[in-house]
Amino acid sequence: CKPSPKDLENEKNDDECWVCKSKGKLVQCDVCPRSFHQECHVPQVKEQVIKEDKPWMCIFCSFKSIQELLYPDEQKLEDVMTHQISRHMVACSYLLLFVYSADEKQIFPTNPEEYLEAYTSIIKTPMWLGKMAEKLQKKLYKTVGEFLADFELIFTNCTTYNKNNAEFHAVGKHLKQLLDQEIRKVFNIPD
Repeated sequence: CKPSPKDLENEKNDDECWVCKSKGKLVQCDVCPRSFHQECHVPQVKEQVIKEDKPWMCIFCSFKSIQELLYPDEQKLEDVMTHQISRHMVACSYLLLFVYSADEKQIFPTNPEEYLEAYTSIIKTPMWLGKMAEKLQKKLYKTVGEFLADFELIFTNCTTYNKNNAEFHAVGKHLKQLLDQEIRKVFNIPD
């Protein structure tokens, strides 16, 4: 008994979602080993894309394939913040999924009010990755700066709420450092 070439190819892909780290019905990237639930990928993978049975590329691979074309010249952070987001959706989607996948403890994907006591008595404007994904998909951000400000809000909220919890404070700080480095790489911003 010999496995078919398609079976061998499928073995190369991850068995769990790159974003939420759980199993289930996954869409597999045809370029890299990453797999995603349709609803976890940003933008969400439409059913029609799956039915077409054409090669599909995840946002990580899509962005990497066009990054040098999008940002060949060095940019200033101040200028990037004013860019209309409509022209930078791939880069912003990439950054969002980058943070999702870097958040190994899965602290920031869901609404903190659902599992943290007295959260809204301390935090006046809650923000989480799932809400950012929803806002991005519904095109509610106008500029890259508005989008990046919501990341900042997540990490500010984390610092404020966890001022007496060194472990979670450190996780938020580490994730923010990773994101800041990645923003510079993505938009070709020199140090």
